[in-house]
Amino acid sequence: MRIVTKKKAAVLVAVAAVAIAGAGGAYAYWTTSGEGSATGAAGTDTAFTITQVGTVTGLVPGVAQTVDFKVNNGANFAQYLTGVTANVASTTSGNGGGPACTVADYVVDNVLIAAGQIPAGQSQSGTARVLLKNTDANQDNCKGATVTLAFASN
Repeated sequence: MRIVTKKKAAVLVAVAAVAIAGAGGAYAYWTTSGEGSATGAAGTDTAFTITQVGTVTGLVPGVAQTVDFKVNNGANFAQYLTGVTANVASTTSGNGGGPACTVADYVVDNVLIAAGQIPAGQSQSGTARVLLKNTDANQDNCKGATVTLAFASN
């Protein structure tokens, strides 16, 4: 039987510890380089929907009435509203005599709406003013006429 001295035992333990540490921490690697690319696509806008709120009845020459409307953002993301324009798109002749009632007999102005972001699925309210002009011509055919307004957002 071989006798192991304290000195030899210490050396054996040290050698074993170095061997174990070296085995766990040893590794090799290569360095390299590479390239790649990716693409993305921006979405597009979704048109606002503008609807009249309430009704306007009883237009008479020279008396303006307020038209309430809403601008709805039907997109699933916020969109910026710069403003709204409005005009008379068409009119029917009413039940009076005289010359035809035309879009020239009306004016739409004072379109008011706050510019800014409209969140997804939300609406922004606005107003406009519609007026049957008070001219020196016979406007009897504008009695009972139907006036169609057109709104556009920008």
